Amino acid sequence: MNTIHQHRNREVRLIVGAFTVLGAVALIATLSPAVPLTAAALVGVVLAVRLTARKVRERREDIADALTATQWRAEHCRSAAHAGQEVS
Repeated sequence: MNTIHQHRNREVRLIVGAFTVLGAVALIATLSPAVPLTAAALVGVVLAVRLTARKVRERREDIADALTATQWRAEHCRSAAHAGQEVS
């Protein structure tokens, strides 16, 4: 299984798809003047949703990391206290 080849195929499909969409929008824009404004608004909405989703995901990951760190510290402090070691 060649993962580099599969990754390259995926990139090629994404690039060709993006150019196809841009070409279709350009073609429709020549027929109707409202299309560029609508496309720009749609791109703005998509970017805002993606940025918001990224911030929410990062915040959830930070909270999960903090909870894991707290649990790890509690477990290791408890095991060090049982072993008679000094807890720092």
